[in-house]
Amino acid sequence: MPSILDGNLTANVGSGGGGMHRVVLVLGALCAFLEAWVFGAAFYFLGSRIDQYHVSMGGRSSDEGKIAVWVLAVLFAIGLTILAVPMAVGAVRGRRLGRTGRGLAIAALIVHGALGIGVVFSGSAVWFAVILCLFCVLLLGLVLEPARVPAHATA
Repeated sequence: MPSILDGNLTANVGSGGGGMHRVVLVLGALCAFLEAWVFGAAFYFLGSRIDQYHVSMGGRSSDEGKIAVWVLAVLFAIGLTILAVPMAVGAVRGRRLGRTGRGLAIAALIVHGALGIGVVFSGSAVWFAVILCLFCVLLLGLVLEPARVPAHATA
């Protein structure tokens, strides 16, 4: 059975990617990098507010909550920054994402799906549209084929 990590998902997509593949990967890399810093900063700010107002979560001290949110901020920022690297490399080289890049993209898709559900329940249509656009860019970066190089062009 074909696995998405082996790159066999595009069998039904055909050669419809072409030149859009590079554009989608560049856009995905920029969005992932920007999102890493925005969400990292937002989680850092949230951790600071937890400490400032001495918010207790589950009977734990505010210091534990602050550190937990800061660790989440660092992990989220590092993960999305690492995802941006193979997307940028794939765009420059005109190739598909490698096995590691596909795995990171799948993990990011799962996180964005969960974020999308959370945003739907919060009732914010604007943030849902942003999360949905990021989800679509990541998914297109995963399934689009790069442009085919004609055989006579390789000398």
